[in-house]
Amino acid sequence: MLIPAFPEKAWGEIFIAYDENDIPITPDHFDIDVSWNGPVSIPMFIKISRNSLIWKRHKDGNKFPQLTLSLNIQEQSDLHLIYQGRTYIPEQQKGSHIFIDVDVFSNEAIQIARDGKILGHVLVKPFPEFFDQHYLYVDPSCAPYFVELDRTEDFFTSMSCEFHANTDRRGILDISLSPAEGRLSGSDKPPYSLQLTGDGQSKLKLFLRDKPYEVTIKAKVPEYVARFKMALGLGPYQFETPG
Repeated sequence: MLIPAFPEKAWGEIFIAYDENDIPITPDHFDIDVSWNGPVSIPMFIKISRNSLIWKRHKDGNKFPQLTLSLNIQEQSDLHLIYQGRTYIPEQQKGSHIFIDVDVFSNEAIQIARDGKILGHVLVKPFPEFFDQHYLYVDPSCAPYFVELDRTEDFFTSMSCEFHANTDRRGILDISLSPAEGRLSGSDKPPYSLQLTGDGQSKLKLFLRDKPYEVTIKAKVPEYVARFKMALGLGPYQFETPG
C-alpha cells in the first residue's frame, strides 16, 4: 500500500504520521509513578504542567513528545534531581521547587538524590488503556526513499533519514530508528542506526518487556548520485508500508 506524503493514515493498528501535530497524544495519556529505595520518603507534590506537551527533535533527527513536570518538595533540603545525565538543583523558598522536561516514552526515571545516594525515582509512563494503536512518526527526511517498516509493537516509534553519497558517488541512506521501549538487548538503548543502499533491507530483533519481535526495514536508495544534481531533489515524496 502506497501512502501519499504527509497526510496521516491509520494502517491496521499502526497510526502513521508525517506531522507530529497529527498524533493524538495528550498529557492525560500519562501517569506519574514515585518510588522510594528505602523506608525514608520525602513529602512532595508532583504534577504535569498544563498545556506543556511539546515535540523535541533529538540530534539524530527523531522527534519525541515531552511533558513538563512541576516538582514541589514540602521542605527545604539539599536534595537534587538527576535526569538524562543532568543534575537539577531546586529553588528553595518555602520548600523546594523545580520544573523538569521529560521524554514521555523514554522509560527513564528522574532520580531523587542526596549526599551521593539515590533515594527514589519519579517516572512518567503511558496509560496502556489509552493506547489502542501504535504510533509511528516518520520524519519527512525519509519521504523520497520509499522506506518500509513492516511492524512495531511499541506505543510510539520515531524514524528519520539522512541521504549522502560516498567517494564513489554511491548513494547511502542512514536511517535512525527509535522505538519507545523496544531494545536490541537489555542495555542497548536507541536510537539504532541502519545503513541501506540500493534496494537494501535490514532486520532487527527487538525485545519488548522480555518478549522478542523482529522488525524489517527496506528502502529504495538511488545507486549513484550525479555531481551537482543534489539540489534537484530525489522525489517523489512517498512512504510505503505493507498492506
